[in-house]
Amino acid sequence: RQRIVLQRAIATARSNSDHTLLAELVKSAEYHVEETCAVDGLCESSCPVGINTGSLVTALRSDRNGGIYAIMWEQAAEHWGTTLVGISSGLNLARSIPLQIIEPINRTLRNYFGSEKVPLWSKDLPKGGKSRKFSASESPDFVLFASCLENIFEAKTAESLKSLSRKAGLKFTTPKTISDLCCGTPWKSKGVVDGYKSIVEATYKALVIASEDGLLPIVCENSSCTEGLIQAIKSRPDSNLRIIDSIDFAIEFLLPNIEIPKKMTAVALHPTCSSTLLGSNTNFETLAGAISEKVSTPLDWGCCAFAGDRGALHPELTASATKSEAASLALEGEEFDAYLSTNITCEIGMSRATGKGYQHILVAVNELAKSRKS
Repeated sequence: RQRIVLQRAIATARSNSDHTLLAELVKSAEYHVEETCAVDGLCESSCPVGINTGSLVTALRSDRNGGIYAIMWEQAAEHWGTTLVGISSGLNLARSIPLQIIEPINRTLRNYFGSEKVPLWSKDLPKGGKSRKFSASESPDFVLFASCLENIFEAKTAESLKSLSRKAGLKFTTPKTISDLCCGTPWKSKGVVDGYKSIVEATYKALVIASEDGLLPIVCENSSCTEGLIQAIKSRPDSNLRIIDSIDFAIEFLLPNIEIPKKMTAVALHPTCSSTLLGSNTNFETLAGAISEKVSTPLDWGCCAFAGDRGALHPELTASATKSEAASLALEGEEFDAYLSTNITCEIGMSRATGKGYQHILVAVNELAKSRKS
């Protein structure tokens, strides 16, 4: 509401030709409206009339993020696999440099280029991930679309999904050009329209081929990327693609074909904005109930605001967004066997907020699951 009110004030100042006030409001809006919005769309689910303020912010970013910045991101879309290798390598290089050296360098770069352009280095960021590889099986049951988050950050999520699929007797294939593909969310959230169209078009064509024009379902392991894929193909009325989040896939196809010999005692959950918008939270809880006797979701849970790179660009946003949930979790006064979520960047944000090691629920399921045939 505050963002909308500020935009209304800007429009009023412009119509009244109050140039001094207009300049002050526009300058203030850069941080208070654009930079500190997670554009995750969760506001739409809580708004009584379904307004997504994130769409407004994305349009505003599109107006501001032009020129060289847009060109850089458009070039990244054309060479996404190489870009990801660079980001991953950068994370690993930063970890190898002593803090007393890397932190001043990082602060200098942020001061020079701006906090909106240069992420804040933090030692709690994971190591860089590995490049996604093409994999094929005869008569596959589904297409695995491993997200670029697995390429940027070291994580066990995609490997856990692969392992669970094998335990359930399911086979998968991947798009041949998987290393260069993306759901497009980084471009969309920054308002880089041409780069978004480019990466989405390449991804869509690859998924049509890999899925045999929708014959096979497409499964993504991180919920934000699942939602990103769904949003990307919404504008294509002729699309036959079926995108399934890994949580929903696990309930429908994996859980019936695996065994959990021994459950944990208690787990804590952090639903995400994307799992909420996808309608996957019930399945999230059901899956958690399959591996734990007690499942707890803090009453004050909400958006962690890490939002891809937003938590690295503006950590104060994530600190503010997670404060209530972290306090609610602490009030329960219980140590849980595992702290689980559905998206790696949200896991980073919640780990930072609570001091607990959050991980994707599929990792926990895979550690406990056995094949029914064994």
